[in-house]
Amino acid sequence: DRCIQSVYRDLRLRRRSAQEPLGILGNLIVRDKMGLDDIRASVTEMMAGGVDTTSMTLQWAMLELARAPGVQEQLRAEVLEAKREAGGDRERMVRNTPLLRAAIKETLRLHPVAVTLQRFTAHEIVLQDYRIPPRTLVQVGLFSMGRDPAVFPQAEQFRPQRWLGAGPKPFQGLAFGFGPRQCLGRRIAELEMQLFLMHILENFKIETMRSVEIGTKFELILVPDRPIELTLRPLEGAGP
Repeated sequence: DRCIQSVYRDLRLRRRSAQEPLGILGNLIVRDKMGLDDIRASVTEMMAGGVDTTSMTLQWAMLELARAPGVQEQLRAEVLEAKREAGGDRERMVRNTPLLRAAIKETLRLHPVAVTLQRFTAHEIVLQDYRIPPRTLVQVGLFSMGRDPAVFPQAEQFRPQRWLGAGPKPFQGLAFGFGPRQCLGRRIAELEMQLFLMHILENFKIETMRSVEIGTKFELILVPDRPIELTLRPLEGAGP
């Protein structure tokens, strides 16, 4: 709260000194289009939706890679080959690492940060002989759906390859929602995670204690029920 008020005062001072405010939120504040309560709500939502969600997914991704060293080596080989072909150009590397993108999807299948995906029905629909009236809140359980063996064979296994080729259909991966109301930060989050994992795979071997079982608990989002402890061992000959 004090931090938000400090930023609010800073933006007000910028307006008085005729400095150009930064960002959409700053413009709304200095033009009196948004009150302090709305600012608090917006900042809280952005923090919850854009910080813990990405970092938590990366923790789960590294844990799964540590538990599946064969998959980790496949990803490392893909990243290093993409780096060689792209001459170190990160933009080209991102385009040429489909298995890495699939690994992020697979992580979100097993460890979604959201508990459910909610929508209100626009009109009456019938699902499996159940009549659902219009304006009814319908929720999809992302955690249970992602581990349903009828949808994902060997559902408890971390298998990024399932998302390549003739793999699951688009609506089987709903971690970011779908349609016009899907997560606004989806592409940024996906890019951040891809770049982070590229750097880790280029420079480190990820290890963990395989015997330690880590479950999931609900706080604001789904999080591990105990700290995820990883060891990053520098690869021989890895550059800065």
